[in-house]
Amino acid sequence: SGERESVSRAIKEHYMPRFSEDKLPASDVGKLLSMVDKLDNIIGCFSLGIQPTGSQDPYALRRQALGFCKLILDFNKNLSFEDMWKHSYMEFSDNVELELTWEDVNKPLSEFFHQRVVNVLEDEGYRHDIIQAAMSVGWGDLVDLRKRVKALKEFEKNRSFNVLLTGFNRASNLSQGYRGDEIRKDLLVEDSEKELYNSFIEVDGLTEEMLRTGDYLGALRRIADLSRPIDNFFDDVMIMVKDEKIRNNRLALLKAISSLMSSIGDLSKIMS
Repeated sequence: SGERESVSRAIKEHYMPRFSEDKLPASDVGKLLSMVDKLDNIIGCFSLGIQPTGSQDPYALRRQALGFCKLILDFNKNLSFEDMWKHSYMEFSDNVELELTWEDVNKPLSEFFHQRVVNVLEDEGYRHDIIQAAMSVGWGDLVDLRKRVKALKEFEKNRSFNVLLTGFNRASNLSQGYRGDEIRKDLLVEDSEKELYNSFIEVDGLTEEMLRTGDYLGALRRIADLSRPIDNFFDDVMIMVKDEKIRNNRLALLKAISSLMSSIGDLSKIMS
């Protein structure tokens, strides 16, 4: 038909993967075309209220969603699920009168893809609890999510992991529900809480760039340096003292530490 080879190859490849163990497209154009085609089919069906139920999936949307997720990981680009979904929906709504609003579509679509993401990562050999820990703090960027899952899996081998996990759970449970976030240095009265505060400030500064650039394993190793100061703090300091200002200041410190630890995953979901 006179088409360039790259176009012809992409047209052939856009059907791939056709089944769970099928090869992915080899060319970038083929990958992109396959992603767009699968997303178009999925969003189009969901926009019309056509969703898989139980064993019923006449349009093979589950298979297409799994393929779509595998393609994102293979393409290795930081892409937002919701941005892609919404853009596709808007393309439809600009040309077709849809009964379902974006809000009507987004929630079931998110639930649908959530399970597909779990399936893809489990197929890659990652444990369910580690996947859930990472997804609990966000999964909209699949490439970033896999980096966090991989880091958590690797960090679990660290000898400081169980100690850190215990400290995280105690800090998280105690500070849960506390709304304040200001930590006042003048209200740090015990040596152990001063040590913990100084260690936290140092680790927070060291991990900022690591978290921004996706060096999650490096960040976890730095966060593990808080294990001993956290243990000393809980051994030496009474959190729920009568003095409200001191009590709230200690809760704010624990909340900040818990938040830093949770930036990669909810450690409480990992079965140690």
